[in-house]
Amino acid sequence: MRSLHTEIKFVKALFYLSTCTTCKRIIDQWNLPDEVEKIDLKKTPITPIQLDYLRSLVSNYRELLNSRSLILRKRNIRSNELSETQIRALILEHYALLRRPILIYEKKIFVGNNPSIVTEAIKFLNEK
Repeated sequence: MRSLHTEIKFVKALFYLSTCTTCKRIIDQWNLPDEVEKIDLKKTPITPIQLDYLRSLVSNYRELLNSRSLILRKRNIRSNELSETQIRALILEHYALLRRPILIYEKKIFVGNNPSIVTEAIKFLNEK
C-alpha cells in the first residue's frame, strides 16, 4: 500500500476562503510565490485525501479544526469532547470547520490566523 506522502507530492498550496477578510489580509501579507496553488474552500471543498495529508503535517485533526465556528456553537458541540474521527468527519462535512488559512509549502505547514503563525510564514516565505 502506498503512503500518503507518495500519493500527494510535497505541495505548495493555500487553503482559504475568498469571502473571508482575515484570509485576504493575511494572504496579502504573505506575498505568495506564483507556484502556490490557491484553493478556495467554498468553491472546492477539501477532499479526504487532502485533509489526511494536512493531518500528516500536524499533531492531530484538532489543530485543523476551527473551534470558534458558529456551526459548532449552533449545534452545541464542544470541540474538546470530540474524538479525532469525529473532528475529521465534521471538517469534511463543512468547509467552515477547517481552520484557515492553511499554507503548505513543501513539508512546512502554517495553520490559522494567529499573529505568530502569520509572522512565521512571512519569514519563511521571504527566505524562499
